[in-house]
Amino acid sequence: MRRIARLSVAGSFAVGSVVFAGGGLVDGMSAPKDGSTGDTTSAGGGLISFGDPIPGLTAEQLALFEAGKVFFDEVQEDDMGLGPVFNKDSCVGCHSLPVSGGAGTIVVTRFARFVGKGEFDPMAEYGGSLGQGSAINEDCLEDIDFIFDQVGVPEESRIVINRLTPPMFGSGLIEAIPDETILALADPDDADGDGISGKAHIVFDAWEQTERVGRFGWKAQVATLDTFSADAGLNELGITNILFGEENDPNGILPASLDDCDMVADPEDVPDDDGVSKFNLIAAFQRFLAPPQRLPLLNARGFVRFRQIGCADCHTPIMFTGDHEIAALSNKPVFLFSDLLLHDMGTLGDEIEDGDATGTEMRTAPLWGLRERPNLLHDGRAGAIP
Repeated sequence: MRRIARLSVAGSFAVGSVVFAGGGLVDGMSAPKDGSTGDTTSAGGGLISFGDPIPGLTAEQLALFEAGKVFFDEVQEDDMGLGPVFNKDSCVGCHSLPVSGGAGTIVVTRFARFVGKGEFDPMAEYGGSLGQGSAINEDCLEDIDFIFDQVGVPEESRIVINRLTPPMFGSGLIEAIPDETILALADPDDADGDGISGKAHIVFDAWEQTERVGRFGWKAQVATLDTFSADAGLNELGITNILFGEENDPNGILPASLDDCDMVADPEDVPDDDGVSKFNLIAAFQRFLAPPQRLPLLNARGFVRFRQIGCADCHTPIMFTGDHEIAALSNKPVFLFSDLLLHDMGTLGDEIEDGDATGTEMRTAPLWGLRERPNLLHDGRAGAIP
């Protein structure tokens, strides 16, 4: 069970040309080894709907998917480890549109400051850079304005931004794209002179205990779904685990308040006898969650224009997974419309630095399932699609 929850990622393939939704070819990547173009049929024989598992799962994998969904939807309580500070009391509290695992209108707050000559400070010792808006009681609430005032951060040096909840559909396919495939698209110094300088975000993955290419999160700051789920467990729910075992202290050292607010011994998400934690099962749910159903290409001219004006230079229409121990994820097309690289977005950035991602760099957002996104861009400043 632990082996399935962990899911190794292996294999790579060369860059060539691609099949798009209308059946034509798009320059950029080669087809998978088995020549498949994607399975859009659900386990029940109908078309895939939002919230369905990916086709081709075994009975054991379907059981993992269902067990993970239970925990994904489960409301956490104080005595289960919730808090002391958190943003929502369940995963589905943020990832809910149109079903569990989707996007949402919920925004979380990131805060930090500039010090010296514009140097970024995440204010980690003061509870930054992710703000939590709820707590198990009023005495444990995080107060960002209080932190800024007590530390003496002038208005012009304060960073406070919002981020929308991203959807998790098709995340297992994204996870199974080989690092080499993403690296092949990177051109950090614009060596080819096309004006695009995307870079891969190399991160240390807490679950696999090695450096990998990041692909999840607005800054591509996470490489695997197990790490993504464990990180969210701590930072969004306040539930410690074997990867992230130290609670977020409300308001940091102003004053330290964990003695009064942390009610459950750490780690709060404890592995079972097979070494599987709740966050592993939540990761399995997301890993086996089907991608958005591809609709008929109603406007081929629009797709051609999308390529002509350069949108596809970053929003790569398709990539492919490599060899994988899970057959349903092995050598599959991924119609994500993203290169999963960091690009300098200028004023569309969020000023938050994360690892090697600068304040103006953001991951190219996948565009699949756009019809179910309530708002666009990292902070939702772009309204919903009519």
